[in-house]
Amino acid sequence: MSRLATLFVLALSFGSYVRVQSDETAVPQVLCLVDSFQKNQVVTPAGKELKGKAKMVFPKVEVYDTGSALERIEEILDSGEWDMIYLSFGLGDLFYKDPGTREIRAMSKFSGGVRVTSPEQYEENLSRLTRRLRATGAKVIWGHTTPLISGETSKGPYRNFQENLFDGGSPADYNAIASRVMKREEIPIVDLHRHVMEHFEGDERHPPFNGYAKALSGKEAPLHTPLVEEILEVLDR
Repeated sequence: MSRLATLFVLALSFGSYVRVQSDETAVPQVLCLVDSFQKNQVVTPAGKELKGKAKMVFPKVEVYDTGSALERIEEILDSGEWDMIYLSFGLGDLFYKDPGTREIRAMSKFSGGVRVTSPEQYEENLSRLTRRLRATGAKVIWGHTTPLISGETSKGPYRNFQENLFDGGSPADYNAIASRVMKREEIPIVDLHRHVMEHFEGDERHPPFNGYAKALSGKEAPLHTPLVEEILEVLDR
């Protein structure tokens, strides 16, 4: 290949690269401060559906719950400029951990484990996080935590979580706390808990708590749909 032809090919390749980069940065940038459940089950599929309309961005540092997010919030916010911030922590705050270590290690509540975040601390953490996020000038939305079910069917009782690490019904209690904070801060809520419950009959067996995305796709009511709709609505305001 001649030198001129080689330069032409390189120019075309660089032009394509620049267009891709421009396309990604031209759309609204949505910073996603979420736990691993939300990342895998909700945000990632939402990002695929929003391609070309909004770009979902995860922090380069790992955060698992409201406490770790609060500790690293300045580092996270300094990493870019955001049009919107999606905040959702719940299951990472709700499970039981070893009280004797600074690192969060799961420990059965029957063996002395304590909840990662108490209700009082959860409210304080959310209050501080939301105030800081609103101060950026970005639009902020919140996502409620999906259910942990202790249920009853014609075949007998069941639960869709590990009883030693979670308390059944605890997401509803923590969602109530979050609702109080979001109302005070005037932040819209993506009610994923309600979305799940609306698509299961009263005595219908729920999938494992980390299987709602697959189960709801089978019901043609994807778990991420409420998030997609809220992002588009809020960005359009």
